[in-house]
Amino acid sequence: MVTPFIPITLSLLSLTLLLISSPAPKSLRLHSPPSVVPPVSCNILPINYVARRQAYVHRSSLRPLRRAASVWSSSSVPVEAGSSPSNGIQGGGGEGIRISELLSACVDASDYAARAIVKVKSDVEAGVLDLGLVDKSLGENEAEDPQTIADRLSQYIIVSSLEKQFPGISIVGEEGDLRGERVDLFGESGVLESGEKMLPGKFGLKTNLLQMRGEDILLNANETSIFVDPLDGTKEFTANRLHAVSILIGISSKGRAIGGVMRFPFGEKNNRIYGGKGLGVMGLDPSIPPPVPFNGKDFRAVVSNSRAKGPVQDALDLSRPTSIVNAGGAGYKILKLLDGSADGYVFPRPGMYLWDTGAGEALLGEKGGKLTDRYGNWIDYTPSKLSVSDGLVAATNQELHEYLVKWTNVMDILRTPSGSVFSTDWLEKVLNLNPGDVKSFHVTGDVYRGRHCSLTSLELELQPEAQNVSESPLELIVKRVCPRELPGRPTEKLRRDLESYKAEAGFYQYIAPVLLKEVGIRIPKPYYIHAKGPDDVVNAHENDLLKSEFIIVTESLRKSKQYFELNETLLTSALTTLSKLHAGAYRRDDLLETAGREAWERGGFWTLDKRDPNEIKNMQLSWEKFREKFEHFDEQLFSDSGVRDLGLRIARSAEKIDKKLAEIRKSRSTIIHGDFKTANIFFDEDKSGEATAIDFQWSGVGLGPMDVAYLFLSSAELSVLTDEKKFEGLLQHYHKSLNMDGYLFDDFISDFKLCVLDYARVVIGYMWPSASPERCVARAGELGACTHNRSIPHALWLVKYLHNLLSEYEKESY
Repeated sequence: MVTPFIPITLSLLSLTLLLISSPAPKSLRLHSPPSVVPPVSCNILPINYVARRQAYVHRSSLRPLRRAASVWSSSSVPVEAGSSPSNGIQGGGGEGIRISELLSACVDASDYAARAIVKVKSDVEAGVLDLGLVDKSLGENEAEDPQTIADRLSQYIIVSSLEKQFPGISIVGEEGDLRGERVDLFGESGVLESGEKMLPGKFGLKTNLLQMRGEDILLNANETSIFVDPLDGTKEFTANRLHAVSILIGISSKGRAIGGVMRFPFGEKNNRIYGGKGLGVMGLDPSIPPPVPFNGKDFRAVVSNSRAKGPVQDALDLSRPTSIVNAGGAGYKILKLLDGSADGYVFPRPGMYLWDTGAGEALLGEKGGKLTDRYGNWIDYTPSKLSVSDGLVAATNQELHEYLVKWTNVMDILRTPSGSVFSTDWLEKVLNLNPGDVKSFHVTGDVYRGRHCSLTSLELELQPEAQNVSESPLELIVKRVCPRELPGRPTEKLRRDLESYKAEAGFYQYIAPVLLKEVGIRIPKPYYIHAKGPDDVVNAHENDLLKSEFIIVTESLRKSKQYFELNETLLTSALTTLSKLHAGAYRRDDLLETAGREAWERGGFWTLDKRDPNEIKNMQLSWEKFREKFEHFDEQLFSDSGVRDLGLRIARSAEKIDKKLAEIRKSRSTIIHGDFKTANIFFDEDKSGEATAIDFQWSGVGLGPMDVAYLFLSSAELSVLTDEKKFEGLLQHYHKSLNMDGYLFDDFISDFKLCVLDYARVVIGYMWPSASPERCVARAGELGACTHNRSIPHALWLVKYLHNLLSEYEKESY
């Protein structure tokens, strides 16, 4: 049974009551616990009325009030947000704290703060108190962020109470550190008549408000934090939309939200909601029905009164709620979920802070709902990390939350060149469908985000009366490349990567349609290609490079599989696909000319013209770094003088091999994939097991054996590589499937060996200097890594194989 709230005393109400008598001496200050030593200097501004009034004019000077909200405990001095002690938490002690006691104290403190807020509002309306309104935002480029005397007073009441009762716990208040504030916090003419004895910190304000159910969790003070939003919805407060005003107190342990209080000072129903892990949620009207299970499409979304545009509107456009509920204040929106007025809440952009989300996350979780960031990750409640930079997604049930995250997770990928998100109208246009053919579309499968691109898959639901349904794509892959949205990289590498993005767009737009129609090659059918970027990538300014944008929409390969290593059967299928590509473009001057212009003039990422000259210059040094870390695995192999000088030998032969391959290309050029490895090959799940190639960033003109050599060295199982009969049999299969007149098997083998040695240059000069046994083990499950970079046995085999091939080359001079 919840014990009744103890009526607040008249003396406590005097905290907010302005006395018109003469001001108290300037030395009179609000109570600060004696154990706290104020810092000599701190960028938290003094919060007195005069300073606030001046700051309203010079708004940028008030920035620390939000971004540098203080983290403190009663046993430590304030810490600027963004910094943290060694354990990430302020305070010491480590004594056990029962969650029921801590939550009771938070509820009690919120009640006192709520009475104070109501009194401030009453006195302001009576004309005896100035609201002390200031704007904490930076101005033109940031939304208004108001703060009033009620915000500051509420926080002071809550924090001064909690820090006295629970030494060692970190307390984060939105409005900064108020413990050293002057009495003119309450206005230029305001005083505290009765002084320190009236402060709530003197009382403790803790009553047992909870009837325990189950085991009471014991918390460690060093691992516990409290996040206080003393007046959530200040805009609503100043605009007299008082029903949306709330006090939010979130409790976290080990970085996870575990309890919270939501107090609505002006609310008539559900005005005091609280709960915690293992305790459930109390204070809600028991007549509220349980959440309706999500049926996959119908839900009500609660949306901000002032910020339902931009990313928020994009999320709504994609998720398509059946109705919208407008509400102001983060706490009031969560209330709409808890009281059954709405089902989902999306805010997929910066602008939230831990004091906005902590209480709501804990309470929703106890009610069977879920609150995370826009990507579905739990929010980290570490006191030094105040901003929830990835926004939030909240829902009353797990199924709806998963549905909303699917959309907020791909908002940046499903974006048209104009900046709007995908729509049925846009899809119908780019896919050459009739208006109205696409009923809806859904995200399927996982979202991939890498160094070079982001991609996701879509499933289209077509209207029954749609024409040419059998020819319409039902599943699509959407690949987006936008450098400003990807991890940063050196400018020169960015230039090379942009050339590769242009090459892939060119391949899909100009080469793939011909190969699909005339050769029947296994590649995804392209439906939409958008390429924007400077024509002259080499000389373009970096800002222009970052503005580049590539969008590629192709058929989906969702019914196909990928493998970490390829056995004999899978290699046979992959080589068949390669042979079709190479044979289809062989001696096709029109295709080769197009490939040289729209893709790479020399295909492959490791060709000498694309590499850093220092890779050859430092080849032996790079090799020695590798040898020192791996030689203990096979001391006999690495003791060979030829192996010890392997880097030097590769460097000496590099330019000669490159020139030899250039001569061969004059008569045997074709179109190559340029990066044909496990990560870029899908195999049909049906009995045919045919291989489909993707990712044509390095496609262009080259020698077919380049793709073959790279496939074996990057992707083949060791059992294939060490079995000469299997190895040669697979090479014969490729050559036979190629069926190129005049290209003898012996010539192919000679070309193949040269391509292996050419590729060895980038392995030793670029990949292996940073290699280590530990890194190989760590990358064992990394599909995008070549086998010689994630498997020690593969790496040792390659060392021996390169040594033998080089010995042949040096002896016979191919």
